[in-house]
Amino acid sequence: MVPGSNPGGLTRSEGRCSSVPPRARAVFARTRDRWPFLPAIRGTVHARIDHMRTSRLAVILLTLSLLVAGALHLALTEEHFRASALLGAGFIVSGLAQIGIALISVGQAPHIPYRAIVVLNGVLIVLYLLHVTTGLPLPDSAATGAAEPGILGARDEIELPALATKLAEAIGISLALRMQRTQQTASADVSLQRAA
Repeated sequence: MVPGSNPGGLTRSEGRCSSVPPRARAVFARTRDRWPFLPAIRGTVHARIDHMRTSRLAVILLTLSLLVAGALHLALTEEHFRASALLGAGFIVSGLAQIGIALISVGQAPHIPYRAIVVLNGVLIVLYLLHVTTGLPLPDSAATGAAEPGILGARDEIELPALATKLAEAIGISLALRMQRTQQTASADVSLQRAA
């Protein structure tokens, strides 16, 4: 066959389907002419399936990051209660909040509270940075000789469990922002398709 020649007047897509009976090709051609949007719908369906697979993995990773951060906060509660009752109570509240949001994320994947995740984890990261740099002004702080004094109060030491917690929170913020942006883009695309 000579390149560029068109055997039998077939289009490129029809040439690939040479085993399809001529009557079926005719029906397909009429359908394609009447409803030219069908290939676009097919592409949209495939894009949605890919998005669902990706978003399910993102939900699992987001949930795991929240569970890890919450569990580490609860595990470190006793140690922080010794330093301050207010600090220990804060660890309990933050750990339970992170685990609660993780459970909400698994149960209602389309309605994940992205802003709550970003705000909660962001506030906890900022508080940690303040605690290790300037100290926190805790009223009932048991400022012992072991605690290093800071500008505002006793400073906390940088330890591996704390860094693991902050890493999990940072991953949670990153995933929540990405997933929220993806959801907003998908919603905008659906709105544009409905308007068209």
